[in-house]
Amino acid sequence: MIGLRSEQVDLEALRAKLQAMSEAELLAFGKSMHNLIYPRRYDFHGKPTVSSFSINLEEARAEWRRRHPKP
Repeated sequence: MIGLRSEQVDLEALRAKLQAMSEAELLAFGKSMHNLIYPRRYDFHGKPTVSSFSINLEEARAEWRRRHPKP
């Protein structure tokens, strides 16, 4: 698990949840995480802050890439 502030992300459980999602559910999840992060969550340097939402988004992207590898 990765601890961020008071938030914790169980990567094993998140990955299992993402793998069980249909492609439509995975896309919707990724879009909702993206909307939670961008453009509102910027630090003073113009970069998105790291949060449990950004970890969820990165894991959703990794699952999508696993399902759809580039040829």
